[in-house]
Amino acid sequence: MKIAVTGGVAEGKSTLMRFLSDYGLRCLSADDVARQVRQEPETRTLLASSFGLEAKELEAGLRQVLADPHGRRRLNAIMHPLVWSRVQASAYDVAEVPLLVETCLHNQFDYVVLVTCGPEMQRARLKERGLDDISVQRLLASQLSFRAKKPFADLIVRTDGTIEDVQRAAGKIDSIFRGIA
Repeated sequence: MKIAVTGGVAEGKSTLMRFLSDYGLRCLSADDVARQVRQEPETRTLLASSFGLEAKELEAGLRQVLADPHGRRRLNAIMHPLVWSRVQASAYDVAEVPLLVETCLHNQFDYVVLVTCGPEMQRARLKERGLDDISVQRLLASQLSFRAKKPFADLIVRTDGTIEDVQRAAGKIDSIFRGIA
């Protein structure tokens, strides 16, 4: 069984994943895979040539690319297949895939968990990370809403309660994985 954990930025996906790992499930983060892929020389060369950037200015240039919706789509079109091929080749039980629905990969998993904390807490968490109001608004506007993702979820985990609530949710997911729920 392959389980996907998805949700918006600052919704609590990583916290849930830590608890799932504590249960002994093999966990994988698509974001971590993307960071690894992006650091590979072949990928850096591909990205630099695709966006007309010098290798030494790649990171700064990619930040500008991400700020533009068209540029972000181009970058995603390059990166997502590279990342997904690595994810598929990996041994895991649970994969944290933030853009699961956006990339139409939900059908590649047996079970989809959608994590949410609600918009107010999400904004507060982003501000705690040092983002200003405008940056928070831009980031949230660039993401698919909870409402749009909800139909693809087999289970919704709320992370706006206690940490024990999240831990109990991880236990439920572990039971589902092991076929005892």
